Amino acid sequence: MTEPNTPASVRQTTAITDTGVRLTSNQLLKLIDDNVADLIAVINSDKKRIWHNEAYCRTLGYGRQDLAEGHSQVQVHEEDLPKVQEIFEMAMKTGKAAPCAYRMQRKDGEWIHLESNAKVVDLEDQGRCLILVARDVSERVRLEKQLRDELAEAADYVRSLLPPPIDKPVRAHWRFVPSTSLGGDAFFYEWVDDRIFRFGLLDVCGHGMGAALLSISAVNCLRARGLQNTDFHNPAEVLSGMNKAFPMEEHGERFFTMWYGVYDREKRELTYASAGHPAAILTGGAGGQQHLETVGGAVGIFPDMKFSNKTQILDDQAILYLFSDGVFELQDTDGREWPIADFMKLLEPQHQDPEKELERIMTTTKLVAGSESFDDDYSMLRLTFL
Repeated sequence: MTEPNTPASVRQTTAITDTGVRLTSNQLLKLIDDNVADLIAVINSDKKRIWHNEAYCRTLGYGRQDLAEGHSQVQVHEEDLPKVQEIFEMAMKTGKAAPCAYRMQRKDGEWIHLESNAKVVDLEDQGRCLILVARDVSERVRLEKQLRDELAEAADYVRSLLPPPIDKPVRAHWRFVPSTSLGGDAFFYEWVDDRIFRFGLLDVCGHGMGAALLSISAVNCLRARGLQNTDFHNPAEVLSGMNKAFPMEEHGERFFTMWYGVYDREKRELTYASAGHPAAILTGGAGGQQHLETVGGAVGIFPDMKFSNKTQILDDQAILYLFSDGVFELQDTDGREWPIADFMKLLEPQHQDPEKELERIMTTTKLVAGSESFDDDYSMLRLTFL
């Protein structure tokens, strides 16, 4: 006896297995019913299910007769329904069905997440139909949300470690926008006493919780002056100490770039050193735009890496930009690399207000990328030396 909800055009077919065993379509469908976890249904042009497998019933919590020739979109979430309807209508019209992700409600009221693919077929007794194969991805969606929540919590914690803006005698303002996958940027600044101001920015390779945890550990070490036998007024010595304290083999093969500076207010002298980090940009002074960097590889790769200091006398109202590579390593809307020269032009002062300047730069960056979010952390520190 054939199943009542099996189309005649399906019932009339046979199949031959790889071993040469001849099976009727009903036998083949029963094998699928008994062994396939994916939801499978045949849906006609009236959006009614004319056949569905046992997994379809089991996943949604209904009996076979409950779903027999029922409207296939009744259980679809109202927010997803327009998308599902559009894809269905387009498939019926063109003969091609697009993949779709949507939510459906089980009989017990629980919402599940499905991802489906479909094929359009023309059946002898039913006309144009859709063979739908869907997979329950609710657990994956739950884990992805959990990960996003954990990354957001970690980003909030990193943000809580960042110092508040200050206005005298050095103005310090910043922008920090974590990427969707959370990178490893962190920075700090502080007055050691009335004369000495120190600051730095680091960028851990990679993304995710591991990168964030290493950046937190490293910046806390700098803030707490947690390196033994290290003069924190000597940038090269600080980088050397960080290099010994954070070997990559002890930190999940992660390393980080870093820029560290110490400003002597009485001498108006900046002493700095960098470790594989993008150059800081000094602007607003008589010397025009200058790139401040020193020779030295990233922290954590080579235990015997040598670092050196440079000094720079700062003009009154000189402005220093310190940033991570996520600020300028972008592709425009045509997929082309953003020229670094275009980014440098953005750093020429247009406003006295540091907040307006930082917002102008970030807004332009988003326009270039054609996105409100960033693939890497966006960290920019703007210091004005009054």
